[in-house]
Amino acid sequence: MSFVDLGMTLVEEIYVKNCTFSGTINGARIKTWQGGSGYAKSITFEDIILDKAENPVIINQQYYANDAYGEGAVEVSDITYHNVKGTSMSENAIVLNCEAKYLAPAL
Repeated sequence: MSFVDLGMTLVEEIYVKNCTFSGTINGARIKTWQGGSGYAKSITFEDIILDKAENPVIINQQYYANDAYGEGAVEVSDITYHNVKGTSMSENAIVLNCEAKYLAPAL
């Protein structure tokens, strides 16, 4: 399940609960384009089961990174993972590819 796949984004108050991801490439994922603007905030993933997911938990603020898109990033804040469990097919079950100056400190 991917959220925030646009360069100009205003996304908030998303609640994902009681989901199972089985054999998927991505699980609980937030992705934004480099050079984007706006925000993704107040997103909760709760009671999530990941069964052999390749990338179980991802926040990527530099999806499709390319110098042509310029600087900037969609601000990501108030993201909650509660009772998320399972197995990962990759070495890193959690990947945070974030632009430090556009990442809210409370993440």
